[in-house]
Amino acid sequence: MRPKFKYILLTALLTLFSTTYSWGQGVVEIDTTFSKTVTVKPTEHLLGVRYSYEMTGVNFAPDLKAKMVHTYKNFALLYTYYHNLWDLWSFFGIQLGAKYCQYGFTSEYNIDNMDQTLTAIEIPLVSQFKYDVGKHLRLLLDIGGFAGYRIETTNPKGFDEYDQRWDYGALGGLGTAIRFHPFEFHIEVLYQYSFAFLYQPDKLSDDWWLYSYPNRISFNFGLFFNFD
Repeated sequence: MRPKFKYILLTALLTLFSTTYSWGQGVVEIDTTFSKTVTVKPTEHLLGVRYSYEMTGVNFAPDLKAKMVHTYKNFALLYTYYHNLWDLWSFFGIQLGAKYCQYGFTSEYNIDNMDQTLTAIEIPLVSQFKYDVGKHLRLLLDIGGFAGYRIETTNPKGFDEYDQRWDYGALGGLGTAIRFHPFEFHIEVLYQYSFAFLYQPDKLSDDWWLYSYPNRISFNFGLFFNFD
């Protein structure tokens, strides 16, 4: 068989294979020019609600012996968009939403009645990486950030000019999704750290500065609807 005819036959077979074979979630595209296989999966759009139980605290420097506060009134509305990154990787997604949450601390010293629980509104923006294990299980990895505003405090004195109302920081975590299309149940554990101070450093003294960084560990339970 002539080499040219062999090449034509091989190309025809590869083309037939690429147009008839699928992985159940997408189409396999075969690039004969570079001899590589690229799996292209369809995009997905998810909308859901999430409840969080959170263990919250504040890192102080100097140390005020702060203790965690457990909060239960934490709810989020989230939109997730999974797509093929650069038409090569099908594990990438972006998640955006709005969250109502509470966090705070208590301390052994309670200087100037500083112990408090805050209520805040936040906007998380997360890169959510996914890995499908079969048809009904999906592993999740979250890396991203958030911005927020503290709207209420349990401190009897309320907010003053030294309190930092705007908040921002980083978050990340792991989780899993149980999938029965079109519904998905997500279970995740996230860690969230604020880069914005809880107070201006000179809140207590111009000479003795206090640095305060809120942080949280949350256990999240979400119910999502997949529109695709």
